[in-house]
Amino acid sequence: MKLAEYKNDMNDSLLEEALRLNNHSNKIPAWLHARCNFLSKWLNIPAEKYYGDVRVMLESQLEFRKRFKGVNTLAPDYGVALLPSAFGIKVVWPEGFMIPAIKDLTDFPEYVEQLEIPDPRVDGYLPAFYNAFFYFKSIAGDLLEITHPVLSPFEIAASLVGTNNIFEAMYEIPESLHSLLDKTTKFMIDVYEHDAEIFNIDEFKKIYLGEDLPGLLSPEKFKEFVFPYSKKIYDYFSSPATLNIWHCDSRMEHLIEIIPEMGVDVLYNFDPETDLKKYINKIGDEVALVGNIHPIEIMCYGTPADVAKETKRQLNSADKINGYVASPGGELPSCVPEENIDIFLKTVFEHS
Repeated sequence: MKLAEYKNDMNDSLLEEALRLNNHSNKIPAWLHARCNFLSKWLNIPAEKYYGDVRVMLESQLEFRKRFKGVNTLAPDYGVALLPSAFGIKVVWPEGFMIPAIKDLTDFPEYVEQLEIPDPRVDGYLPAFYNAFFYFKSIAGDLLEITHPVLSPFEIAASLVGTNNIFEAMYEIPESLHSLLDKTTKFMIDVYEHDAEIFNIDEFKKIYLGEDLPGLLSPEKFKEFVFPYSKKIYDYFSSPATLNIWHCDSRMEHLIEIIPEMGVDVLYNFDPETDLKKYINKIGDEVALVGNIHPIEIMCYGTPADVAKETKRQLNSADKINGYVASPGGELPSCVPEENIDIFLKTVFEHS
């Protein structure tokens, strides 16, 4: 395997500098996130085959990197069901839909009380993830970074009990909700500690937490039910070398100024509904920004000219900061045409 075909050393170097607020070049890096939703349609591969055969999963991601200038994170992909599956929640494949473990709020306290913290070595799809990681590593070598796609403690909790129930619990039974979040936070720490052991590393380069629901919360509820639990994970693994990366692509401009306080170093694929300048003006000197071109309105349904125009606008907006990475504001959906990815990358790489 010729790794050079799948690499983009210049972009990778600029990316690392930008994530650490240290890109003093006049060039801006790009980042794409393509997984089963896009890859299975693009390559005409059934989703069942992508998820069911680790060789197909790796080959699909490598094909994307080769076609699109070495820009895509390479990692085993089991969707958002990976971590909730360890708690025994039912998952419907190939969509990866999760069926909440309770029907209504009356079942919430008993469910939380009886819920055991899973063992990442044996529970859910985590063993499959680790097996896939070492297979990826054996083929792709240094193309594979030691990362772990994860949900936040709040997002895992919402998967287990359902969105409506978790929102109601904030007001009706907050003590039970805090108890659940304590358990999902402990689980996340266990997962990262197991990662450190199995990957034989002393400190993490990146800690990822991903979620979408916090944008629906008021700042007060965010500070009570999301902030302390995500911050606990970031603080637990904090080191000078570690980047704390947080994803939230729901509407969250009312939360902008809270994000640095949570310990976030990188805001990744975020809120495409809000103009990038608002984030730059509020936190652009504290947090690296990866985004936020609209993945549906622009990348999917826009023309190549639309993509080029919006990409240029955002690049120009971010010219004065050292921590910006051009990217769609979320994962690439299946409807994005190749020519729109091509023009996005061309516009970014030719910008100066």
